[in-house]
Amino acid sequence: MGLNAASILFLGLVAGLVQFTHAEYNDAIQSSYCGGIKYNQSADICCSGSIISRRGDHDACCHGDSYLSDSQVCCNGAIIPKTTAGCDIPNVCRQSPTRFLTKTQACCGGVLYPRSKAKDNGCCQNVAPFKYKDEICCFGTVHARHGNAKCCGTRAYDSDTQMCCAGEIVTKTLQGCPGLNTTIVDICKKSPTPRFFRKEGYGCCAGQLFTVNVAMTRRLGCCMNKFIFDGKAYKCCGGNLYKRSAKMSCCGDRIYDRNKHICCGGKLTERMNNTRLECCDDKAVYHLFTATCCGGKVYKNNAVTRYGCCAEQPYNRSSAICCGNKLTDNPDRVLGCCGDGHGNDVVMNYRHQSCCNRTVINLKDGKGCCGEQVYDQKTSICCHTGDWTTKPNLLPKKDHNSACCAGKLYDWSNQICCNDKTVADQNSRYSIRCCGSQSYDSRSMTCCNRQLYDGKKLCCGDKIQPVHPGQFGCCWKKPYNYSTESCCNGVILRRDSGELCCENTVVKMPPEIKDPSCCRKLGYDYEKQVCCNGTIYPSSDYVCCQNKLHHREGGTRLRCCDDKAFNEQTQVCCRNKVTSVASPYSTSCCGETPYNFFNEQCCDSKVTSTRKYLCCDGRSIAKMGDQNLACCGKGVYNMIKGVCCEGTFHAGDPNRLSCCRARTYDSHTQTCCSDQIISRNDSLCCDNQIIKKTGPTQECCGNKVHNYNTHLCCHTYKETILYPRNGSTDLFCCDEKSYHYSNQICCGGQVYSKNKYICCDNKAYPTNGVKLGCCYGKPIDRSKQLCCPKLGVADVDDKDKARCCPAGVIQDYRKSFCCNDQIVDYNGNGNLSCCGWKTTYDMRTQICCYGKLYPRGKSATLRCCRDKPMDYTSQKCCNGNLIPKARSLCCYGKSYLTNGSKTLGCCGKTMYDSKKEICCNQKVSPTNDKKMQCCGGQPYDTSKYVCCYNRLQPRLGPKTYCCSQKSYNAETHYCCWPNITLRPKFPTTRFIQCCAGVAYDFDQQFCCSNKIYQKKLNGSDHSCCGEQVFDKAKDLCCWPNMYPNGLSSKVCCGGKAHDQDPRVISCCGADLYNTRKAMCCYKDVIQSKNYGNDSRCCGSLVYDRKKRSCCDYLKGLLC
Repeated sequence: MGLNAASILFLGLVAGLVQFTHAEYNDAIQSSYCGGIKYNQSADICCSGSIISRRGDHDACCHGDSYLSDSQVCCNGAIIPKTTAGCDIPNVCRQSPTRFLTKTQACCGGVLYPRSKAKDNGCCQNVAPFKYKDEICCFGTVHARHGNAKCCGTRAYDSDTQMCCAGEIVTKTLQGCPGLNTTIVDICKKSPTPRFFRKEGYGCCAGQLFTVNVAMTRRLGCCMNKFIFDGKAYKCCGGNLYKRSAKMSCCGDRIYDRNKHICCGGKLTERMNNTRLECCDDKAVYHLFTATCCGGKVYKNNAVTRYGCCAEQPYNRSSAICCGNKLTDNPDRVLGCCGDGHGNDVVMNYRHQSCCNRTVINLKDGKGCCGEQVYDQKTSICCHTGDWTTKPNLLPKKDHNSACCAGKLYDWSNQICCNDKTVADQNSRYSIRCCGSQSYDSRSMTCCNRQLYDGKKLCCGDKIQPVHPGQFGCCWKKPYNYSTESCCNGVILRRDSGELCCENTVVKMPPEIKDPSCCRKLGYDYEKQVCCNGTIYPSSDYVCCQNKLHHREGGTRLRCCDDKAFNEQTQVCCRNKVTSVASPYSTSCCGETPYNFFNEQCCDSKVTSTRKYLCCDGRSIAKMGDQNLACCGKGVYNMIKGVCCEGTFHAGDPNRLSCCRARTYDSHTQTCCSDQIISRNDSLCCDNQIIKKTGPTQECCGNKVHNYNTHLCCHTYKETILYPRNGSTDLFCCDEKSYHYSNQICCGGQVYSKNKYICCDNKAYPTNGVKLGCCYGKPIDRSKQLCCPKLGVADVDDKDKARCCPAGVIQDYRKSFCCNDQIVDYNGNGNLSCCGWKTTYDMRTQICCYGKLYPRGKSATLRCCRDKPMDYTSQKCCNGNLIPKARSLCCYGKSYLTNGSKTLGCCGKTMYDSKKEICCNQKVSPTNDKKMQCCGGQPYDTSKYVCCYNRLQPRLGPKTYCCSQKSYNAETHYCCWPNITLRPKFPTTRFIQCCAGVAYDFDQQFCCSNKIYQKKLNGSDHSCCGEQVFDKAKDLCCWPNMYPNGLSSKVCCGGKAHDQDPRVISCCGADLYNTRKAMCCYKDVIQSKNYGNDSRCCGSLVYDRKKRSCCDYLKGLLC
């Protein structure tokens, strides 16, 4: 009877609770995709392409697994308990009594052990890890698991067939152990711990024995040691039973929906459709985006401060960063942390550093991170296999087109990678696309929900749809023509219907509004109105800045600076700060300081003169009057003496030398292709591919070669196409077609007759024999019509006298004008004008200042100071205020009285006396009756010092100059940057140059291979060829090779010497030709002199100058 009564009690409790927990759940489930499979974000989480069920509100991903971020951390793929030791696993193991496992280690009872097998998944007390499925731990001893294994002391036994009696293992009987009261009923009464006797079909809960279904024993449980329940169908919360759901959790003894409520401190808070609520240390609820939990307290964020937590102390994340539980100022937000993320971090700068395996690497060195390896990005590439639990592959890079797919290399310029699994060859039209892991031709097929269909259909809402002509887009699940229609919350609207979509609501607009826009759910005229915080105002009177309304001063055209308004003619906005400026060109910003971008620059947050200083890698370096200096890395170089390649200076002729990464090459005979130097005579560089050249008239067409004299190369976004010229000289490209520009036009990718059509906004219109023009995409007869804003095409009587006005066309501008969008007649008064675009006034009696009218009186010298009149002969304007012209000064919008003194001037916003003071870097210092100048923002005595690159150096005489950051006497020394050397003492020395840091007389000497030679050697002129000295009178220099006695017997062409007579043979590009029979034309094309001495070149063509002329040399057009 006891068993039956308990069973009835259990069933009654369940029946009552089922009625209590029946509640309708109608919230829309937000879905997304994980590895191409749709999943429910509220119930599941996506980790590295795998869908895992959520266990609470703090689920996060650790590579391919999930963990609870409030009690666990992810350390290099291992999930361990959360402690103050961070990812220091040995310390975590000592601090936490919880057992946990990594791939190679197991923490058992605070002791760390190696895992001998990959599938070890438990700890046997403090001895060793073991596998739950196959083994059992009995008081520190591991045994193989057999049947329903249990422990008897340190030994294991099968409880289905055996039992443990007084420490001995004997055969199991229903009578229990001999001489002991150990029946199932006795065991349940003596030990009320919940347990199940699966073979016998009994369950023990609250000291009572229940009969249970043997097949269900593995899903049954004991609720708070009170009664048995089905754990698969119900959930036990504090002794109460509720129907189980994937979205339900326990909060004390109640059950709640995680999507609608959050449990914190045993109390429920409604989410109110807010999925970003969190619990702060089980004390208070806060919003993850608007507040921060730190040290058990909630700190609310605002527009200025976004709180973070550092060593349980709050800080502003907008201006600082926390690394290794230490705060560092980060106002420019360029700093980051490198380390394990749990107390062992160091600070790094994202601009030029990165983090690899807890180590900071410098990006300027060309280094990268592959797994835990640092590698050279120029020579290697890091390829991930797609399985983030395995290490990526570090592979040697073949060329700059090398990329990764499924952990292997492929050529991205000729191939395509699908879903990081398969590689397919790309075609010439670049129409191969990916559909999941498959490749397909987008010209003939359509991909929808990872399935391929006929290309004539459209994929809308993950479903394939048949389409009608002109339909190329989707409006939710319906196809539509986006050129003539628009989509509004699933409703298709015609663009010419006057309907507008505002916040998913259809709004009907008047047809006269040409440029409608949305103000929340209202429509308004963007040209005449402004929307501010959901309210519409006239744009002629107001401007809106960050939802803050500002009144226009007399129609002034204001601009916004954050939530403030400013006048762009007299003010500038720098870092959301408005500053008045004296010059209209001071519109650039250096921090909060405005500067003139024509002659100033911002260097290391300071304003310097571009005429006097260079800014090299954030350092300001003085030019010292040498305008040929330029930056090279952190230093400078002379641009007429060489070139700078990747921060390294190379001496030579800058007209010939060019850079190929860090190396130099002769640009006349060579080129750089895929970081390789090749000869122009032998090869072409087509799409960064080196192709052997077989003729002088060959050019690139995509990644192919063609003869530009016989074919035309046309490029499209898909491919490159060759068209034969067939002798034509006026063949041009029209998208995928070719056309003759002399009698045809290209419009919208189609070819039309030039005499019959005109192209307006990529649409062709027939001319019908009339000379037409274009007006807002439509044709217009310019002899009879006018193109007007807002009105469009308007008919006029005389187009030379007609003018535009929004109210209509002014037929004669001498009789009428436009004001306030209305036509106003002069009525014989030619002095009428418009003030602020809306008020008519007489210029003889009134003056208009920023839309405000003032009586002029008898004064003819009135001008405007913003919105006020002033007499410019006695007054001037300072930041909108009137000040006396002869007795005042205006310094960056601040006025000072000068009482007529001519030595007073401005130093920033401060006035100073130039007779007694000096202004350096907007700071005033006394001169003490000395001749002072500025150096690096500091004053100095010019009689004792000179300023060399912002450093003070002693003056060495009247001709003291600077060489780098040192001074020298120009009468005895010379500067060979950055060395100071003795000046040459030749009598005729006029020009001095440098050779390997030593000065020499350019008139008498020359430099070759870093050595100085005399130009006159044994009565002959000598010079340098490459790295060799040669005689100009007899030797031939074919750079960089020298040929002794070759001047009269060789010709230099293409960097090579040829045994030819230089009086007859010459060079054209890389080919030789006979000057008596041929000539060298444009693009190094050799043509025969078909017309004798009257032969001339026009582009690459030859013509008779007596009969024809050249109209366009570059295009080769003859007239």
